[in-house]
Parts: sequence; structure tokens; C-alpha cells
Amino acid sequence: MISEQALEATELIRPGSRVDYEYRVQTDQDLNVWLEEFEQAFPETERRLVGFTSARG
Repeated sequence: MISEQALEATELIRPGSRVDYEYRVQTDQDLNVWLEEFEQAFPETERRLVGFTSARG
């Protein structure tokens, strides 16, 4: 892991660079409720959400 400031200092990310971020979230909340609240909070965010059961495929 690297701080945003350190990453900027490397100058590795430039216009046209492909950057991917992954976040893993654990919750005791019902998954469908959590997903609905997430989508309401971030309606214009491009995302791919994968639940544990669908990830095991």
C-alpha cells in the first residue's frame, strides 16, 4: 500500500494510465440492503460489486 501523495510523486499515473482500485467490505447487514444503500449513496459511480457467494463461482 502506498499513500496518494507518494503515488503522485512516482509519476507512474499519467493521462491514459489504467488504474484499478479494489475494496473489500465485511458487514453484518443483509447484503441486498447494503447493496441498495450503496447504490443510493453513489448513483453515478462506476463499479463492479461481487458478493462472496457469486465470487466462489
